Amino acid sequence: MKFILFSILLLLSCSSYAENIRIVGNINELIGCKEIHFASKNLKIPIHEKKLSESTEKKLLTISEKIKTWNAIILIIGHANKTNTPLFSFKNSIKRAKIVKKILLDNGVKKLNIKIMGRGEDSPPFLELSSSEDNQTVSFDILNCENNKSYKKELVLATATKGGTYYPIGKILANMWNDTLKDSGISVKVISTQGSKENIDLLKKGKADLAMMTSMVAFYAYAGMSPDIIQPYKEFTAISSLWKDVHHFITTPNMSTTGFIDNVKDNEKIRFCIGKEKSGTALTTKIILDSMGYDNISRQYCAGYDEASESFLNGKYEIISIAGGDPVDSIERILLKNKEAIILQFKSQDLLNEKFSELQLLPYTIKNNTYSNQNKPIETIAEPNILVINNNINPAVIDLLSESFFKNLSSLSWSHKAFKEVSKDKFDNGIPKIIPVHHP
Repeated sequence: MKFILFSILLLLSCSSYAENIRIVGNINELIGCKEIHFASKNLKIPIHEKKLSESTEKKLLTISEKIKTWNAIILIIGHANKTNTPLFSFKNSIKRAKIVKKILLDNGVKKLNIKIMGRGEDSPPFLELSSSEDNQTVSFDILNCENNKSYKKELVLATATKGGTYYPIGKILANMWNDTLKDSGISVKVISTQGSKENIDLLKKGKADLAMMTSMVAFYAYAGMSPDIIQPYKEFTAISSLWKDVHHFITTPNMSTTGFIDNVKDNEKIRFCIGKEKSGTALTTKIILDSMGYDNISRQYCAGYDEASESFLNGKYEIISIAGGDPVDSIERILLKNKEAIILQFKSQDLLNEKFSELQLLPYTIKNNTYSNQNKPIETIAEPNILVINNNINPAVIDLLSESFFKNLSSLSWSHKAFKEVSKDKFDNGIPKIIPVHHP
């Protein structure tokens, strides 16, 4: 890898700074490069109090003009002598680094390309420096990371079939990121997939960078437990929980005279479309049927929600399973075209199933009039969805995606009601505890 190194020492006064900012992790992880070069002692620039001199700013402006179009990481490291406590020195070093960062930003260097660190007296920029004045410095290196995969900024978001909730939510997210992060050079492309299980496979193969999936699929993949051929994979981090997928089992009254799922006969002649192969819907439906003792019913994979809906209306299946944030368009179309179609309910004792609780399958009430011809509440099951990102994406990119996501929740909620369930304060609700999370 080719490195282009500029080294600058900026002497700052030892003023008291109150900001408590910290970046954790080792330097390699911080910038996504394989090597680090500290500054060399070839240039010292005087600073007056908290403000850079005019000549210093001109030098930084000249450098900024050269590097602002590069695909490079600029690592700014603030240093401090021991003036009080280690924490006090650390805060001073961070403040120094931020002064230089602001000048680079003001002169057109992209925020994405800049990372800052703070270091105290125990880590001077040069081993031979010993005086307090020499250690009150800021150094920064410019590293050419153009060939480093972790610096990828053209990202792919894996969703699901176009008839469900994942795909339109993915389009809304991508449009928001492409708009708010365009100055950082980040772009997000949405792809339609078979769903959560395929998304794990796409992440593993590097064909997707971001993905939406059910919490259950994420759990089984990360834990390496595969009840249904889920690819074991744990090189991902959760950005946030999303909405809960509501499970709708659609049928007609002749399949269940009471309207409850436990009234459906366990008969091999009953054709049950459990979802698309490699989808989270199919996996969850299998687990629900297994947990309730349905061993003989004919479980069949089917196409996406739109195609499955048409097949149900044409009599190909007696029952179909569709999951999504209610209301789901496919469900609405069925209930409009077939006024006898019903959404099966779960009894309270079924909802207390120990397996459901273990896998975070939660009781959920579909409010009356959510769908056409639905004049009473329906008790069913919901499952949390989560947004994850591959660990090989640069932390700076992840920071910006997360920051933009939570900052724009209000406008996202206007675009789709599913976002109303998302909260920065409860961003990890529904995320399996074994999965690492990116804290906003």
